[in-house]
Amino acid sequence: MTSATQKARQAFQQFTGGELDKWSMYATIFALMDARAITLRTLCSIAPDYGITAGAIQMRRIDWLAMK
Repeated sequence: MTSATQKARQAFQQFTGGELDKWSMYATIFALMDARAITLRTLCSIAPDYGITAGAIQMRRIDWLAMK
């Protein structure tokens, strides 16, 4: 597992555990994407492990880019 994957998993875990709010979690994972450390496909494949659908990740990415 890459360091970026570990960071993404940690962000998902902190969100589901109540330590991070939704947009803080998305800021973390999308910063990894923007740095080209992880792909949307990878995020969509690990998100369901934490109860987040791939569709939600894709939708939030669109929202995130629109807010930039």
